[in-house]
Amino acid sequence: MSTVKLDPGVQKCIGALELAKSDTEKMAALFLVTKIVKAPNLNRENRLALFNAIGFKFLLRLLNTPSTPDCPSLLFKSVALSILTTFCADPKIAECPEMLEAIPIFLKIIEDAAEGGDDDDDQLLVVVNEAYHCLQSVSLTEKGGDVLVKSGAISRLVSLYTKQDAEEVLEILKNVGHILGSRVWSKCTEDFNTLMDRISLHFEAEQSEQKFELCGIMAGLMSSYNMTPDGVENSFWPQSVLKGLVDILSSKIMEKQRNPALKLASMMLTTLGVDWMIKNSEEGPKAYQFLVLLVNLSCIEVRMSLEDRTLDKILPKEDIIGSCYGIIETTITFLAGHHFEFLEDKQKEQLYTSLKGGSSAIIGFLNLLHKESTKNPKFWDAKKKILACASVRCLAAWLAEESTTLKEDMYKLLPFVLDLAFESFQDAELNQSVESMTLAEAGKSTEPMLPDILCLVLPALCHLTAAEQGADILLKTKGEELLYRFLVHNWSVYKNITELIEKTGRVKKPTKKDKASCEDLNIEELGLTATKLRSALVHTCNLFINLTVHNPETVSSNSMFQQIMRWAFTTLPNLTNSESELVLLSNVAGLGLLLLLHVTKKSSDAAAGAPKLSPEEEFQCSRLISGQDNGVFRFGQSVVRFVWDAHLPDESQSPVTLILTSNYRAVWTDIKEMWFLSLQTVGSLMQILPWLGDFAAESGFLDALIGNLAKAYKNGIEAPTLGAYEDFLVAALKGGEKSTNIMKSKGTALAASHHLRSLKKALDQSKA
Repeated sequence: MSTVKLDPGVQKCIGALELAKSDTEKMAALFLVTKIVKAPNLNRENRLALFNAIGFKFLLRLLNTPSTPDCPSLLFKSVALSILTTFCADPKIAECPEMLEAIPIFLKIIEDAAEGGDDDDDQLLVVVNEAYHCLQSVSLTEKGGDVLVKSGAISRLVSLYTKQDAEEVLEILKNVGHILGSRVWSKCTEDFNTLMDRISLHFEAEQSEQKFELCGIMAGLMSSYNMTPDGVENSFWPQSVLKGLVDILSSKIMEKQRNPALKLASMMLTTLGVDWMIKNSEEGPKAYQFLVLLVNLSCIEVRMSLEDRTLDKILPKEDIIGSCYGIIETTITFLAGHHFEFLEDKQKEQLYTSLKGGSSAIIGFLNLLHKESTKNPKFWDAKKKILACASVRCLAAWLAEESTTLKEDMYKLLPFVLDLAFESFQDAELNQSVESMTLAEAGKSTEPMLPDILCLVLPALCHLTAAEQGADILLKTKGEELLYRFLVHNWSVYKNITELIEKTGRVKKPTKKDKASCEDLNIEELGLTATKLRSALVHTCNLFINLTVHNPETVSSNSMFQQIMRWAFTTLPNLTNSESELVLLSNVAGLGLLLLLHVTKKSSDAAAGAPKLSPEEEFQCSRLISGQDNGVFRFGQSVVRFVWDAHLPDESQSPVTLILTSNYRAVWTDIKEMWFLSLQTVGSLMQILPWLGDFAAESGFLDALIGNLAKAYKNGIEAPTLGAYEDFLVAALKGGEKSTNIMKSKGTALAASHHLRSLKKALDQSKA
C-alpha cells in the first residue's frame, strides 16, 4: 500500500495537532495551520491529511462556541472559517457530510450580522465574507446544491439579498441553478420574483459597468426557472428589465456591453414572448420600434459572427449566436401571427432587409459545415452539432414565412439540412426505452417523437416542395420513408392522447382505479402536446401531397405511397370536424383523395390503352372501384361529410346568403385550399367510383347541396364557391345512377335560377 509523502510543514502541523491535549492547545496549533494551508505548492493529498488531523467536529465546536471573558466568539468563528474557506476549495471537502451539515451555521452567521452587526467592524466583515465563501464552494457541487434547496436555504438567501444586496448571494444562486436547473425554485416561486424585483430595480437605475454585469446575472437566474407569462404577472421586474434593455441597446455601446444585453433580451423573449415587450411598454408603437431594433442588432451580430469567418473564430461565439437566433425565431413567429400589420412600412422594410442578410449568413455558415463535414468523417462533435441544429432552426423559421428569397441557395443546401433534420428523428427512435418501443409497436404509446429541428423544418419544407425541384430533392434523400414512420408513430400517439383527455373529461367522480390510471396526469400538458402533434401531422400530410402532385411516376412505383394511402383511409374516420381537428382532417382528406385518384386513374387509363396493371394492382383497383374495400368506403363517407358541412344558407339575411358554418369559418384560411381540392377530387372520383356518387345521393348530400344553393341568392354566394359547386354538380351528373337521377330531376331549376351555364349545358347533353 503506497503512502503519501507529506510536506515537512504539514507534518509539523499534524504533529502539533496530535500533541494538543485540549481545545485551547489545538486552537493555538491552528494559527500555524492557517499559514501552512495557504501555501501555493500544497497539493490535494497534503490538504486532506491536514484537514483530517484538525477534525471537522473541532471546527464546528469553534463555530458554535459562545464568547468568554477572555475571547469573543467572533474570534473562534474567524479562525474556523479561515481554515474552512481554504479547505472547501477542494470539491471533495465541499460536499462532505460535515460541510453540508454546517450550511445552517454559515447562514446564521450571515443573518446575525445582517440583523445587528456593525458595518464598520472589519473582523465581522471578514467572517461574513468567509461564510459566504464556504457557501459558494458548497453551491458548486451537486450534493451541496441539493442540500441548499432541501434545507430551505434558497428563501433565506433571497431574504438576505433583499436586505443587503449582497453579490455573493447572486453568485450562490446562479451556481445552484446551473447544476440543478428548475429544481432550485420548485418550492419557492415567489422568492424568485421577489429576488428579480430587487435586482431589476438596480438594473433599471444603474448607469455604471455593473448594469452590464447584471444582464448576465439575471439571464443566469432565469435559465434556472420555468418562467411563464402567468407566473410573473403580479411582478414589476419584467417592466424594469425592459426599461433597462431599451436604455442599453438604444445607446452607443461596445460589443462586450451589447452582447450581455442581447443574451438577456433573448432569454426574456423566448420565455415570455413578444407580448412581454408590448404589455410592458408605456407606448405601444415604441415596443414595435424596439423589437425591430432588437432584430436588426441580432442579425448584425449573426453576420459579424458568421460571415467570412473560419470555424475556429465562429465556435467560441456560440452563446451569443444562439441568443440572437432566439430573438430572430421568436420575432418571426410573433409577426407571422398577424402582427406584421402593426409595423410601419419603413419598419417592415428594415426588418425584411435585416432578416434576409441574417439568413444569407446562416446559409453560408451551413455550407461551410457541409463542406468541412464532407472532407472529414470525424468532423462532428457536440458543440458543432448543437450550433448547426440551432442555425437550421433559425433559418427554417424565416423560410416558413418567406420561401421565395434565397430559394436557389436553399435548394443547394437542402440535402444537408434534411440530413440533420432526419438524423434527429433517427436519434429519437434509437433512444426509445424498451418499454416505449413495446407500447409503440402495440399502438398504445403516449410518447411523441417530435425532435425540434425536424418539426421546425417541416413548414419550410412544405414551401420548398411546393415546387418540383424541392420535391425531387426530398425523394432523392429517401425522406418519404422516414416521414412515413414519423407520421404513423405520432398519429398513434395523438389518438391515444386525445382519447385519454376525453376519458378524463368524462370522469365526474373518479374511482380509485381512475385516480391510479391518471396519476401524475397533467391534462393541460397533454393538450399542448396534442396541439404540437396536430401541427406536425398537418405539415407531414402537406409534404406528401406535394410529392404526389409533382412526382406521379414515383407514386406509381413506390409502394410506400400505397401505405400512406391506407393510412389516410384508416385515419380520416377517426377525426372530427371540430375546430381543433378540422385543419388536420382537411389535409388527411386531401392526401387520401389525391392518392386514391392516382391509383384508380391508372386502372381507367389501362382500359383506354395505357400500360396494363400488374395482377396485384388490378385486384386492388377492382376492389376500390367496386366499393368492396371497406377502408375506402369509410374514407369516402368521411370525405363527403367534410365537404358537406362547410356551408349553410343564412336565412336571417335578405336576400339569403350562403355562409361558412362556425367551425369552418374559424379555420377557413388554413383549410380553404384543401376544401376546394377535396370537392374537386370527389367530383373526379365519382366518375370512376360509381359507389361514391351513389353514397353522395343516398346520404342526402346532393339534395341538401342543391337545396342550400337554391335558397341562397346568386350574388349571395362567393363566385369561387359557386364555381366549385357547379363543377361538382356537373361531375355528379356523370357519376353513379342515383346521383345522375337526382341531378336530372333537380339540377335544371338550379341551373336556370343561378345562371349555371356549364351545368345547363351538361344537363342538355345528358338528355340528347
